[in-house]
Amino acid sequence: MRRILQSILSLCGGVLFAAAALAATLPRAEAPGQLRVMTDAALLPPLQRIIRDYAVANHQSVTLISTATKNPARLIEEGAEADLLISADPALRQTLEHRGQIDVFATPPIATAELAMVAKKGAFAANTLSESLSLAALLYGEGAKTRIVILDPARSVLGAHSFAALRMQNIAPEQVTFVADAASLSAALMEPDTLGIMLAPEAIADANLELLTLLPDSPEVTMEFTALVIAGDGMDSARDFLKYLEESSAQKHLAHFGFTPRH
Repeated sequence: MRRILQSILSLCGGVLFAAAALAATLPRAEAPGQLRVMTDAALLPPLQRIIRDYAVANHQSVTLISTATKNPARLIEEGAEADLLISADPALRQTLEHRGQIDVFATPPIATAELAMVAKKGAFAANTLSESLSLAALLYGEGAKTRIVILDPARSVLGAHSFAALRMQNIAPEQVTFVADAASLSAALMEPDTLGIMLAPEAIADANLELLTLLPDSPEVTMEFTALVIAGDGMDSARDFLKYLEESSAQKHLAHFGFTPRH
């Protein structure tokens, strides 16, 4: 828990990160083909660091694409250029596997992230933030008026994991509010007597929020991000990048941003 609660740098904005200039320093005939990595938005900060190092070490052009406002399955079906997809959505993997669009022998887990109960900074008493705080004390000790806001489980993998965590704590359904997207969740957390559930790395990086407690670590709750090699001409480059993700330098970046590497 102490490692995941370390100080984390602010999230970098933007949808694309390109290292094309690095590859351009080589003669065109020697430069490897461009690598295109599509990822869940939560992994953008560590992957930006990892890809920068990888591009320098391998003199390769790399583009990082966020799926924050996109449906990756639809994008790939429509011909969007991606060589590697990193996602925590098991249904997405099943869809792409059924279509024959991924290498089923190259789907390693990359990292996991715990979920956290969060609130607006300063909204709850200071003693609420003690390390010895139990989840039950947080949920029931603040009174029945406290509501919990999570992403809609029917529309979000994070929402489904959040709802599973609440079911494990026997939270009354009327205490839980579903919202459609991350922006709505952030807005709701600014209201009085409101708790929310987010990925711990994202919660730590938000200066407006306090992480009150981590939720129990279990397969139903903890999010696992898996890499999917997209069938096409870039499969070899994608596999090479997956090997790089196993190296200690890449794993240090994942750990720095609050993720637990899976290798």
